[in-house]
Amino acid sequence: MRRVALTVACALAPALALPGTSGAALFPGDALSDPAAQVKSLGGLDVARDGSGALVYLARSEAADHVFASRFVDGAWSPAEPIDAGLTGDSSQPVVATAAGGRVAVAFVHAGALYAATRPSSGAPWSAPVTLDAGPGIGSPTIDMGIGGVAYVAYVKPAAAGAGGDVRVARFAGNAWSAVDAVLDIEPARDAGSGPGRPRVAISADNNAVVAWGEVDAGGIRHLFARRLTGTTPSVAPQELTVPAFDGRTGLTAESPEIAIENDNSYAWVVFRQAFDLGGTPRWRALARRLRGGTFDPPAAIDGLTFDSGEGAGAPRIALNGRGQALATVALESSRQTVAAQLIKDAFAPGARLDSLANAAPSLSVAAIGEDVPQGLVVWQQDPGGAPELRARTYEARGRLDAGVFTDERVLSRPELGPVDAAAGLAAAADGRGSAIVAFVQGPPTARRIVIAAQDLPPTRPIGETAQGFQRTRRPLLTWRNGLDEWGQVSYQVELDGQQLPPVTASRLALAADLPDGIHRWRVVAIDGRGQRTPSTMRGLRVDLTPPQVVVRVRGVRRVHQRLVFLLNASDGTPGRSAGLRSLRVDFGDGTSTTLAASGRVEHRYAGRGLVTLRLTARDRIGNRSESELRLRIRGAPRRKARRHRR
Repeated sequence: MRRVALTVACALAPALALPGTSGAALFPGDALSDPAAQVKSLGGLDVARDGSGALVYLARSEAADHVFASRFVDGAWSPAEPIDAGLTGDSSQPVVATAAGGRVAVAFVHAGALYAATRPSSGAPWSAPVTLDAGPGIGSPTIDMGIGGVAYVAYVKPAAAGAGGDVRVARFAGNAWSAVDAVLDIEPARDAGSGPGRPRVAISADNNAVVAWGEVDAGGIRHLFARRLTGTTPSVAPQELTVPAFDGRTGLTAESPEIAIENDNSYAWVVFRQAFDLGGTPRWRALARRLRGGTFDPPAAIDGLTFDSGEGAGAPRIALNGRGQALATVALESSRQTVAAQLIKDAFAPGARLDSLANAAPSLSVAAIGEDVPQGLVVWQQDPGGAPELRARTYEARGRLDAGVFTDERVLSRPELGPVDAAAGLAAAADGRGSAIVAFVQGPPTARRIVIAAQDLPPTRPIGETAQGFQRTRRPLLTWRNGLDEWGQVSYQVELDGQQLPPVTASRLALAADLPDGIHRWRVVAIDGRGQRTPSTMRGLRVDLTPPQVVVRVRGVRRVHQRLVFLLNASDGTPGRSAGLRSLRVDFGDGTSTTLAASGRVEHRYAGRGLVTLRLTARDRIGNRSESELRLRIRGAPRRKARRHRR
């Protein structure tokens, strides 16, 4: 079957960078797909800790809607890859999850059945689509993958015994899928997982999961529940998320659960919205509840509202990393403002407004946060009354116990690509360091594109390793520990004595020209694919190839007992700018010698007479040496005349 090849026009090409915190820069969106590709919607986006990632979307091809994926490898997007190859007719509802090493899992619905395709590594091919559940009538799939490559898919299947649906789960482990036999519903007779009660799943570092969903009771009230899964075994103690009352108001129906879990599966957060009775009028509030062990903590509001504010909350979203740092976003109903709440000391602070302009249409927002650091961003659709655009604010927390800081508001979409359509898809995800990708749909209905924007941190700081002591080479080898950037190869430029040397890709540089003796200063600058630069600290580089110098003076009475005094003055250049004298050896030429640690005075008595050669050897601390000789004539004492004795 022929597939439409969607051209990739987005990689790590230099773009107009918008400054963020901690050196993070926002890069406006570039088109990932051609406008002729007939993109229908964005299905999902996920980024792993190591910076690899993938997104999925629907595009019209051969008179049917098909699933395409594009993978993010070494900082560049792959060409579009058909995922539902071999299946005829329309596909829908694609979702994606990733793990380090280029592992990807995609689930989608086709002809009422649930299918999945996987990729075990960045260098391996896609598997053929496999059937997870034959249906019919399956919908609302959601997927998550753990750091070990285990994945869960939760979905809704029409109930076998009547109206409504059941929430079911499949698990991927050991390169194979297995179904969870039991349904997760609390009451099998209820309609579970339909509409805004659609399920959501999150997986922890130990490869177990938590699923949240809604069930509608006989009175039309939707209750939200969460249940743990250990392997393929559901917990026997599910928990209800909806509350009977909040802030003195009676609780009504609830919807739109979103769940995220920490590395430690004891802790997870669920955000949702619930209506409360305001004197006969329902008022929606956005709440968050923490799963701690087997029960949920009391709810906290994350919308920044009160019941007296006259404002209701839209469906919230949450981004949580493995260390328990999080951002939640809420779109308000009547004012259409975007609100964000920070998780501080394991509790959400009240939400605060992020956008600065009036919005002529409902605001849709998402957040992302680094898996290992509290660096992230919030993005939202802003409609100033013309063409909708995408805006963002970068976020950085000062610590797990302190409130974070948001940068100024920036526009991420390019007006020349047309209006943003976040309703057709808007997603954000971050890697371990906090660099984030934002994917969204932009353009008129007849020329929609998948567009990619980014928050890209510069490379980490390289660390010079070449010893800073004096060296006996004019061309010392400069080495450093690599600056890291998960989004592609880093190049390095050495700055030596204020001069920039040609860039290299290795973490070492052999100098091409000799250096004079003395102290030099150098550093290395790591440069990523966008031209962002991170310098190392300045280091010293010391060169000394000049041997020490020795001056000797001889004095004394050479005729009295052959005693001589040698005054030795050795020097290794300017202190601090040369290696320094280590030793001075004096060979007196008569088979005896002595060694000094510095300049000084030496006495020596010769036993005989004649010519001797005084040899002087000076060494500095790194092995440079000099030798000199001095010839001396030792005459000895005069003979005494013999006495004559008279007889």
